[in-house]
Amino acid sequence: MKSRTILLLVLGLVTLLPLAYWVVLFTVVVPSGGLIFVSDASPTRLQHAVNILFASQIANTVFTLGLISFYLVLLYRSNRVPQERKALWAVLLVLGSILAMPVFWYMYFRPTSTSEWRGLGSALENEPKQK
Repeated sequence: MKSRTILLLVLGLVTLLPLAYWVVLFTVVVPSGGLIFVSDASPTRLQHAVNILFASQIANTVFTLGLISFYLVLLYRSNRVPQERKALWAVLLVLGSILAMPVFWYMYFRPTSTSEWRGLGSALENEPKQK
């Protein structure tokens, strides 16, 4: 039960990563014109900044597609989602992806009982010390 709660919380945090990427992109990187990655505006440094942005965008897209695939499998294998809502959630997860996934996790997969949260605390406190 404790490891299940930890896995559900990790899933929730991982689900927020694509959304966090877009928030950082539109609040930090875009207003700076991509110059956040370079100290001067020489053409080679600007090309390097574009390459970083392109690579991070590709990585985020692949990660998001993998997460959507994972959530679709989870949706159809889970008993937590009512059968009559599965088709609706499938459409929402595909079309709404980074906005729908955290809502889906919160509604159906977050730890709900206080014993699950208490179990998480005791599991973290009683972990063996690494040497």
